[in-house]
Amino acid sequence: MPTLEAGGQPVSVTLTSVEGGRWRCQVGDQALDVEVIDLGAGRWLLRHDGQQHLVYTAAQDRTVHVWHNGQQHRITRAEQRSRRRSSAGAGDLSAQMPGQVMEVRVAVGQAVTAGQVLMVLEAMKMEIRVTAPSDGVVSALHVAAGQIVQRGQRLIDLQPTNPTAG
Repeated sequence: MPTLEAGGQPVSVTLTSVEGGRWRCQVGDQALDVEVIDLGAGRWLLRHDGQQHLVYTAAQDRTVHVWHNGQQHRITRAEQRSRRRSSAGAGDLSAQMPGQVMEVRVAVGQAVTAGQVLMVLEAMKMEIRVTAPSDGVVSALHVAAGQIVQRGQRLIDLQPTNPTAG
């Protein structure tokens, strides 16, 4: 299953052709049935749950630029996740895109391991899992379930337990 990077977060995506231009799109734990119509020149009409969405795309190297409802999104095929660090420091986890906190899976003082899911956000009907970049201890929670967050908003502070991490 390929892993893509959307908004700086890893997202597992599987596309399976169903029939007649319909696709089953598995994004993380969420499955969507979508009718896809190629309009040519990077334009696509997507139909899902009785709604139509016009989407424009352009590919560049490992990145696909997607324009939908006046917003640009960038999806990049993930490689070497270890090279990625938060600009505010490895222990400061911030929202990579606006969304809603659906679930907080940790508490202050809790020990976590690298890759562990700490929080789940929903953005644009996609589930985004915020994971620990290294082993550590949760030193602060800045948001709660149900809260709306903005891009760059601090979510969790993590104190690495390995002094060379980050």
